[in-house]
Amino acid sequence: MQSLNDNLKAIFLQRLYAQNERVVKLGLDAMRTALGEGLQSTWPLILVAGTNGKGQVSQQISIFLQKCGYRVGLFTSPHLVDYRERIRVNGKKIDEYSLLRYGSELLAKYGGDKLAKELEEFLKSEGVNPAASSITLTYYELSLAIAQAYFKAQNVQFGVYEIGLGGKLDACNALEPMLSVISSISRDHCQYLGNELDAIAREKAGIMRPHKPVVIGRDAVKALQGEAKAVGCSSINVLDQHFGWQDLGSTWSINLGEFSLMLSNEVLPANYQRDNAAVALAAIARLSKELNANWDLRAFADCIQKSTWFGRFTQLGQDIAARYACKSIILDAAHNEAGAKALVATLKRLYEGKNLALVVGACGDKDLETVFDIYRELLKDDAIFVAPVNNNPRVLKPDAYCARVSLPRSQGNSCFLEALQRAALFVGKSGIVVVTGSIYLLGEAMQKLGLSAESFDNI
Repeated sequence: MQSLNDNLKAIFLQRLYAQNERVVKLGLDAMRTALGEGLQSTWPLILVAGTNGKGQVSQQISIFLQKCGYRVGLFTSPHLVDYRERIRVNGKKIDEYSLLRYGSELLAKYGGDKLAKELEEFLKSEGVNPAASSITLTYYELSLAIAQAYFKAQNVQFGVYEIGLGGKLDACNALEPMLSVISSISRDHCQYLGNELDAIAREKAGIMRPHKPVVIGRDAVKALQGEAKAVGCSSINVLDQHFGWQDLGSTWSINLGEFSLMLSNEVLPANYQRDNAAVALAAIARLSKELNANWDLRAFADCIQKSTWFGRFTQLGQDIAARYACKSIILDAAHNEAGAKALVATLKRLYEGKNLALVVGACGDKDLETVFDIYRELLKDDAIFVAPVNNNPRVLKPDAYCARVSLPRSQGNSCFLEALQRAALFVGKSGIVVVTGSIYLLGEAMQKLGLSAESFDNI
């Protein structure tokens, strides 16, 4: 039976991943229709948008709500290794049976064509015979639909949803939030969102709602405040205006008016991580007021100390570093200009004078030249090693990557482990290797290093 389940899961995932080959569209009409056909939220929810940081903000908010006694659904994207990472209740991934059960039913209803015979037989054995809908959903819309079905079955009491791309036209924006959060604004996905920060900000601002609060980070503030006022948001809280954080030397603090939360410097050492935490706590404080909940905001310290968002300046275990004869291996998901700047600034601050090397990869639609110029502010070309993601056609092959940034072809590698070994040899026993440039590369790293998706499950 186990082999049958594994086979069914593979058939289902292959069909789900192929959905974007069948339908690509803009707009929220189809998602709104699907929600109205039994998938609408009956629980309060938060939408979290942003160019960078939105995943970490979403996770921190969801963990705090869980600590407050709520049963919390969390929807994020993309995943690193396992599709189930996208859909969680109280930190635990959707189980394989539920993914297969709800996913197959929704594919049958909204997939646009017949399922494989094996999936049809599975649904029949479950007593499910869904009628095909008049609408067809994209891969991402179906993912949200699966999350909604699972959250409903799990009786969640709160939902936190990470916006996938932009804001206004993202499928999650078909939901109605009681609070909107925008973590950061910078250039990414410019072919869809534009090149100007104000234009990108207007897209992100699409998640704002009249008479509902919004919390925003430090970027494109004027544009976002203008949009919030035009929409008629009930309150606007801005990083560095209404809340912030302060480095105190041996400690740092998040400050919300008269309230301050002291934290160890070992907790979230990177400045951009501290920005994310400040935004998350400000959102929690605003939510507490909206619900008249009187939560103990000091519990947030315990939440972020016990939680991680894997691949966001994540230092791997010493056993893995020792395996490659270097001091430390760090995974960071920075994949655009702002992310690369934040990563390089953090490396300069924490590891100035240390031997450093990068293992990098990137999708072909990224502004790779700008990102690579930022890498070169920190390192010479011989310290940068290009790795492929062999099962993802979006990620550039090493030869193409090297050609794009005028890097010697000799810095390209046939596989991730070869790139890691060469980088570790370059830095030596006291050196640090950072794997970065693409979330897909981090997924490849996890697989090749034997790390599971449970590496960042929060308990």
